[in-house]
Amino acid sequence: MTLFATSSQAAIFADDDARRFILENKKQTETNFSKIESSIEEQKKELDRIVRNQLDFQSENQNLTQKINKIHGDIEQQSFNLEQIKKRQTEFYQDLDSRLTKIENSIKEEKKIASEKEEQENQLFQDGLNKFKENKIKEASWSFSSFVQKYPNSNKLPNALFWLGNSFYALGNCEKALNPYDRVVKQYPSFDKASEAMLTISNCYQELNKEKQSKETLENLIREYPNTDAAKEAKTRLSKQTPKSKSADNKKK
Repeated sequence: MTLFATSSQAAIFADDDARRFILENKKQTETNFSKIESSIEEQKKELDRIVRNQLDFQSENQNLTQKINKIHGDIEQQSFNLEQIKKRQTEFYQDLDSRLTKIENSIKEEKKIASEKEEQENQLFQDGLNKFKENKIKEASWSFSSFVQKYPNSNKLPNALFWLGNSFYALGNCEKALNPYDRVVKQYPSFDKASEAMLTISNCYQELNKEKQSKETLENLIREYPNTDAAKEAKTRLSKQTPKSKSADNKKK
């Protein structure tokens, strides 16, 4: 009896230990599982973080790649634009150089033509003077008349008109001489031979029996060119004309 009770007691204690062991193992297992689950969660979070970082890195890398590509594109566009500018500048300077060359050639040609024209003017004018000095008055008048017609804008025109008038006057043709002399006086009043032209105009009027016009011309000459030799000659002629007029009046009386 006693032995049975002792055996039963031992069995009960053994069962309690086993239950306790099982519970402790279960608790430990649950604890371990909980730790494992926590570790897994942490690892999941870490993995998520790594993935997000990787995605962010990829996104940043993609953005960076896009920026780099854009910069490359901008550089290529700017390089293209620069090449176009250089090309336009080259074309511009080539065109400018071509234009300048044409202008320079044109100027040279104009100078050459002007020089040839001036040489022809001088030759024709000098030919007239030489003929006048050689007493070939008619030929001289042809040269001066040709000069006046060919070179109306020449700076030698007033001189040519003066000598054309001299030629006609020397030929005894006062009516023809009056026109070139008159042009000298009216168109070129500052010409140094204008006073001489006026004096000869007065002579022509005198020879054409136009006393009034002759006297008026002398008076105008004295008034407009008072300090010239022609004006002195005009005063002398007027002083000689006045006594004649008075004597003529006395005879009438």
